[in-house]
Amino acid sequence: MVSKALNTLLNIVSDRMEFGNNSNYSLVLVIAFLVCSLLFVSYISNSLSVSGMAVYDRTERLCRDLEEGGRLYLWRSRFSYLQGWYEDNCLNKQDCSCDSVEECNKILDGSCNVVKLSSDITDIKTSGSVFEFSSDSVKFDCQNHKVVGNGVRYGIGIDTKGYDNLEVTNCIIQNFNTAIFLREGSDNVKVFRNKLSANSRGVFGVGAGSNHQIIENSISNNVETFTETGAGIILSSSGDGTLIMGNAVLDNERVGIFLHNTGNSVVESNIVRNNWIGILTQNKGANTITNNSVFLNSLYGILVDGSYSNVISRNIIFANKKGIELLDDDGYYSNNNNIYSNVACNNTEVDLSDHTTLSTGNIYKGNICQKTENWIDAGSVGCSILCSDYYI
Repeated sequence: MVSKALNTLLNIVSDRMEFGNNSNYSLVLVIAFLVCSLLFVSYISNSLSVSGMAVYDRTERLCRDLEEGGRLYLWRSRFSYLQGWYEDNCLNKQDCSCDSVEECNKILDGSCNVVKLSSDITDIKTSGSVFEFSSDSVKFDCQNHKVVGNGVRYGIGIDTKGYDNLEVTNCIIQNFNTAIFLREGSDNVKVFRNKLSANSRGVFGVGAGSNHQIIENSISNNVETFTETGAGIILSSSGDGTLIMGNAVLDNERVGIFLHNTGNSVVESNIVRNNWIGILTQNKGANTITNNSVFLNSLYGILVDGSYSNVISRNIIFANKKGIELLDDDGYYSNNNNIYSNVACNNTEVDLSDHTTLSTGNIYKGNICQKTENWIDAGSVGCSILCSDYYI
């Protein structure tokens, strides 16, 4: 709609330009130009919005609109500043390949749209970062090649270095302190279909901006070393607005998915198995934890620790020591959580428990369970639906 209006008004402006000496036509020209400019600014702003789609993807779409035959090609041909934007952002970029750390880092500078790793890189010894982005809007595709440390779990596999609108995909990363580091200042990073195992931390973000997507990764067997937590995904004081979806988070020594002081994020449709704690939200809130399968975790399936206003729903939680538990944490209270329609059965010690002392406003409704502690579900002590009644 906007592009059609832009082109229609552009044609009007072009027609009237032939009659520039007539004052009425000149007025029409000025008005039409102003309207066109406002519509164009609106279109550009919308195209580069981060809501619902990364800026990287929006930029690609705008480039298509501006190329010859595209919806906005006439605008590019008439406005020099738009031609300059097109040349800076759309031209002279291509997919590139590399087969060494040095070669890859040279072209992670934005000169290529996609940087493709063409061989395994193993036995890497470093206390720093192996691959480092040095520009916004770059995709790094390992093409299922391995990036492997030398076994002592030092260093970082891939480091965002504070840049925005990045993607890391198809990487097999092992034996580092941190496989993928979302460094402070980075926004809109997509971590997609990677295999991260035998590190201390799979995906780690600290102060790392917002609106990340951590999707369809396998994150497993990350172990505690030195002072580092053996965890699958950790977002600490970062990652607001992050989507964590469709991951298999398995066999990590400490926490599977840990949202620390991180809010307004979604943890959805993940398999979280055989960690010490499956999913932990702590010291902030307004997260949505839904449709996850959480089982065989040795302590908690889902722990809400001094975290508020979360929605926890439609999860299947079984064969953990404790299913879902709420705690207060040193001045942080687990208030106003909405926990409903979960199936928490066959957890060895307790299915659902509330061990807060000062928290208020929590709502528990329609959960299926058997064993509870301090739990009032839909006005009834214990569960409103028992596992023994529900499952035949």
